[in-house]
Amino acid sequence: MYSQPIFIDTFFTAGNKKYHAIFRHFCTMDKGLTVPAKYNFDTHSDFVTHNFESELVLLSGSDTLFKKQITKATFDKLLDSTLKNYADLLYPNFYVEKDSIKVQYSISVPMTDAGIGVMIRFDKKGNYTISE
Repeated sequence: MYSQPIFIDTFFTAGNKKYHAIFRHFCTMDKGLTVPAKYNFDTHSDFVTHNFESELVLLSGSDTLFKKQITKATFDKLLDSTLKNYADLLYPNFYVEKDSIKVQYSISVPMTDAGIGVMIRFDKKGNYTISE
């Protein structure tokens, strides 16, 4: 998971237009997330790990329609303080549905079952909505 990014390169059509979607989910290798000892039942010590993020590019012909970076902060308004501080953006599922692109994630505290499922949906102009 840390050294193997998820990469999706796919084409779809909507109406008479062909679109090219490129999605990449990867570990930032930044050691930017410290999970407190109270969540680490194995060693009872703080656990330092890395943040994950995604990038989505949508092309039509040679035109870049949008390029978006998706991080845990993208979903801030859905997160409680525990998830904002200690959770990671994990396990993306990528879908093309009619005229939109949907990505579902788990935002969860590593090594625990504390977390929520979230979704981001993009239209072809790069506008997006988030939800649980």
